[in-house]
Amino acid sequence: MEEELLDLLYKQTRLVTECDLSDPLVQDNLLELSNQMQHKIINGR
Repeated sequence: MEEELLDLLYKQTRLVTECDLSDPLVQDNLLELSNQMQHKIINGR
């Protein structure tokens, strides 16, 4: 699970540093990655 969380964190960091945060698609992607990370932390999967 730790590797999966690190992968999600990497993807989030990459979006924040390389993309235009005013783009709604980027915002949606960040939100989805955040939700996935929360789900994995809460459910342990």
